[in-house]
Amino acid sequence: MQSNDTSRTLLPISCHICRRSPLAVLATISPLVASDIRPVDHGATIASCRSCGTIQKVTDDAWRSATEQIYEKYEVFSADPDHEQEIFVDSSSQSRSTRLISFMQEHMRQPAVATLLDFGCASGLLLRAIHRAYPETRLAGLEIDMKYRDRVCSIADRVEYFGDGHIPSGRRFDLITMSHVLEHLVDPIGELRALRNALAEDGRLLITVPDLRTSPFDLMIADHCTHFTAETLRAAVESAGFTIEAFSGSWLPKELTLIARVDDGDDRQHTAVSEKEAEALAAEAVVTDHLLWIQAQYTMLDGLKGDFAVFGSSIAAAIFGAKYRDRVLFFVDEDRSRSQSKLLGKLIWTPEDAPNGVPLFLALPAPIARAVATRQSSRFDMILLPAD
Repeated sequence: MQSNDTSRTLLPISCHICRRSPLAVLATISPLVASDIRPVDHGATIASCRSCGTIQKVTDDAWRSATEQIYEKYEVFSADPDHEQEIFVDSSSQSRSTRLISFMQEHMRQPAVATLLDFGCASGLLLRAIHRAYPETRLAGLEIDMKYRDRVCSIADRVEYFGDGHIPSGRRFDLITMSHVLEHLVDPIGELRALRNALAEDGRLLITVPDLRTSPFDLMIADHCTHFTAETLRAAVESAGFTIEAFSGSWLPKELTLIARVDDGDDRQHTAVSEKEAEALAAEAVVTDHLLWIQAQYTMLDGLKGDFAVFGSSIAAAIFGAKYRDRVLFFVDEDRSRSQSKLLGKLIWTPEDAPNGVPLFLALPAPIARAVATRQSSRFDMILLPAD
């Protein structure tokens, strides 16, 4: 992992948010992990747009080719395809979709949702949860291929599936959800602008993305090409012609969540993203801090004698599990549905059943790691908190 935090190399490449150039190179990073929790054998260049402040990967031909290969083999990681991993909020656990639906219920302002499209539905976990909460809502899912059609269409009668990445002409929906999709798109504003024509009158758009400020490992996800802060996400959505009605950086851990409606004003172009060099420099500082923090974890683990276990079974766990493959004995996850499944060929244990006697590294940002350590301190002789 290399970083240059004083003199930035400038690339004559346009930002894929505001379309201005150049981009300032922040770092070249490796190893990386795909968003379906698979290590990949290529690196990526992280850059900043000084015009709109957006942190992004350089989406050159090499990045696009590597990402196409990721999606050709893509498979949602889950021991049970119908069960979501639990998240912890205020010391209690619930599925991520359940938590997201509660955000909808608290903040949506239109009276009813008769039709809903999940843009980037994958195996349909969010659609399944929405069907349980709103059994009368007509559901549709959209993906880039037909891989998940049967699974999605089995959720309920008359569920539609669009497997070519496009919404059929003339179709409109009361609500369109984009959960962990926007960060994958090389033209996020173009996609958002196209969605305006797929929303019914008074329709709403629900978006969730990783929060760069609280998610250092988002930089290490190979197929995430935009790393949003609250400021850059707001600017992108508004420049695409939406008015944001609700916004949260804490409803879902390490994520940004918003609800928006089509703006009734003039149709704005990409140039509506104002110049925000100060915000760009602040976001660059976040990237530098994240990369230094990740490097500190490598240094700490390099100095640790012997084998160890890793807490978690998602992106961060896969990053450390791949880098220290010969030393990581197993993984530990509080989500019981992951128990006895495998990550990188190593067993995943619940805390109650996991072997003791080796250090358990909490591969998590410090605030979350401290909360986990408090919950699990009675079960493990040695809990290894992340280095400062």
